[in-house]
Amino acid sequence: MGCTTVENATFWTTKSVDFIALNSLNKCAALKLQRNQEKDNIMNQERLLTESEIKEVEKFVLNNQRFRNPHLLMVGGYDITSVRNISEKKGLVFIYGNLYTGLHHIERRHTVWHGSPFRISEDGKPNPSQFHERYVPIIHYPIIADHIFEPSNKDVEGNKKSDVFDVYVGGYIDFENHTEFYKLILYKDTKIVHTFYPKKDKNNRDVVRKFNFRRGSVSFTHDVFKGTVKITLPYLDTDNKVRYSAEWNLDSYTEIEEIVLWAHDENETHQKYAVISERKLKGPLPDIQYALYLEYTDLRWLERLIKIDDDNPAKPTPERS
Repeated sequence: MGCTTVENATFWTTKSVDFIALNSLNKCAALKLQRNQEKDNIMNQERLLTESEIKEVEKFVLNNQRFRNPHLLMVGGYDITSVRNISEKKGLVFIYGNLYTGLHHIERRHTVWHGSPFRISEDGKPNPSQFHERYVPIIHYPIIADHIFEPSNKDVEGNKKSDVFDVYVGGYIDFENHTEFYKLILYKDTKIVHTFYPKKDKNNRDVVRKFNFRRGSVSFTHDVFKGTVKITLPYLDTDNKVRYSAEWNLDSYTEIEEIVLWAHDENETHQKYAVISERKLKGPLPDIQYALYLEYTDLRWLERLIKIDDDNPAKPTPERS
């Protein structure tokens, strides 16, 4: 697996969002950090923010209010205190966190197609409530949370850990004009989000049974000169190693969209591949929002193919050129 360095202040321009990569970040080093952190999380007990870490986050937010601009999304950083989003209206802070707190916790527990196959909710149930599949966490969750964070929604009686958290429960009218109720939990007397999720499980979907992989973060590459876009979505095993990856190759000159499924060995090296779809490209090349859509949308058809190969591994194939 190759290493790519994201330079400071690199922009990806989309129709409605400018993605800015903060801090020079080596992706391979970040991935190793993420894996080590998750292994520690699995071995140890619940790990929440300490008082000093809360102050560290609040200091960063105080000095970086410009990131309340909804057209700037912060990417990079896998520390528990790494700030990923500051909501526009109320200034709510979404940290990267870990398996027990923050945005990483929310995504792994409460995002329909992106979460862990072994996820457990806050109350110990194996199938926690999930956000609607149309919602992209880094974009939509802060918007909804802003609506829930109202003094009238503060739930004092239902807060079982009032010495640690503040709890808010309220409704939000979605794109289908339906009101859904959410629970927002903040670190006490702060605007730092500990967790956030729908009260009911009406958005839950049936996932592929015995599918022992979870989605990683999508990557997006646009070669302006060649007129191509490449989108890669990795699937990780319980050791957080990439064992499969789906690759969308779109070419504006040949007007072809090709989807390739790669299988990786234990060292995450390409072992074999199969072209699972090839069709005429409809319209212009997609932007990074389409890549985010793929990361969070229903891909059960693809995951069934992965499971078939995982259950009955085919022979390795030669490396593609």
